[in-house]
Amino acid sequence: MRDRNSFLLLRPAETSGVTEFSLGLGYVARALLNAGFAVETVCCDLEPLSDTAIEEKLRCLKPDFVGIGGMYGSFPDFIRLCHLVRRTTPDSWLILGGALPTSAPEHVLRKTGADIACVGPADVTIVRLAATLAGGGDLCDVPGLCLRTKDRGFVRTGPAEQPRYLAGGQSTWPAWELFDGERYVRGTAYYPFPPEARIAPILTARGCPYSCNFCFQPSRYARRGLEDVFDEMEWLIDRYRVDGFYLEDDLFTLDRKRVFAFCDGLAARGISTKFSVTGRFNIVDREMLIALRNAGCISMFYGGEAADDATLARMNKVTTVQQMREGIATTRDVGIFVRVGFMFGQPGEGREELRSTVELLKSMATGHFEPRVIYGCIPFPGTQLFDYCVQEGLLVDEDDLLQRFRFQPRLLDQLPVNMTRINDEDPYRLLQTANRELLRFYENQDPTWFRTISGETLPNHAA
Repeated sequence: MRDRNSFLLLRPAETSGVTEFSLGLGYVARALLNAGFAVETVCCDLEPLSDTAIEEKLRCLKPDFVGIGGMYGSFPDFIRLCHLVRRTTPDSWLILGGALPTSAPEHVLRKTGADIACVGPADVTIVRLAATLAGGGDLCDVPGLCLRTKDRGFVRTGPAEQPRYLAGGQSTWPAWELFDGERYVRGTAYYPFPPEARIAPILTARGCPYSCNFCFQPSRYARRGLEDVFDEMEWLIDRYRVDGFYLEDDLFTLDRKRVFAFCDGLAARGISTKFSVTGRFNIVDREMLIALRNAGCISMFYGGEAADDATLARMNKVTTVQQMREGIATTRDVGIFVRVGFMFGQPGEGREELRSTVELLKSMATGHFEPRVIYGCIPFPGTQLFDYCVQEGLLVDEDDLLQRFRFQPRLLDQLPVNMTRINDEDPYRLLQTANRELLRFYENQDPTWFRTISGETLPNHAA
């Protein structure tokens, strides 16, 4: 029996058309390379490939293992790629990873016909999984998996390992060399960076301990050593002439002491760059924001979600509207661009709550501002909201949601399930009306209201 050691990693095309380097796939590739596997990659997000082209690639490589990762928005292409693999190289082990199979592994395995789903961080389990398959071992001994059995049932092997600290050194960084890094750093626009900016995503920590009802993966917070983060930043600047970073931590501002250490460390290393981070209204303050601004932070994204305290409490946001208003004002005041995401459609919401969100967005629309709209609240599989919908008879199962979901460029611009208290009218129609009102409001303002940190004026129609 020949050694089973060749891996093909496939990245589906995103419905949104986004071309952002996948850190998850990059970490999986690095783990496999370090373990001695031969790894090839095909990224359909960069260049959509026909079925014929992918089949030719599969026949040429004859991989022992095929790994596919993605999120819910890539589900149609996920299914397409899995069927191509099954048809072209039926002897390859088909392994799925990422947010989609983690949130609903049995459902995804059933729809795709794949063999195995990694539940949790795939780079933590993939090497042991592949080595077990190559050596003829028992996959039930590998934690963090969902397995399809011969009788078409499913077996879970227990929770994946959740390290508190992430290993460092260049041998642990994402395997950029296996991807078209040049196209990624110049292919994605991260507002408010200018269009010509060369931006790279980077991770300083994984996980978030909060449990918002629309999120499927509250998880242990795991840190990287900051010197290792700085080493990687310097390497990306040198290798790809990167002039800005998007810090993809689920919640960068979680550890206050670490935020200040990060800012001080950038200065000590002489790293002069711009970056964007994620924050939370209940844990930021002026001192932290000033430190971030002085270190190069130009943009902070907050999940505001709703302008009603009762709704925020129901979604477990652990924040208030007053904290939101104060946080927005303070972040702007220190000179950091503010992005805030809002949604509508939570259980118990109605016309009054939607109106409150519209008015809050209007009150935000001065100075350094990006016109924003309100998205629909979607009960994705694996979330508390999904369980609520099943319990209340609003959804039957994952297939029911899949049938209702519209895979389109603006994935969150929909309300596939009515969880609101509005029963006499279509809540999605009300949401559309609210967003049209917001767009008219923006268009009627002095365009100099909409400025970037650099002073660039946005066009009136930006949204």
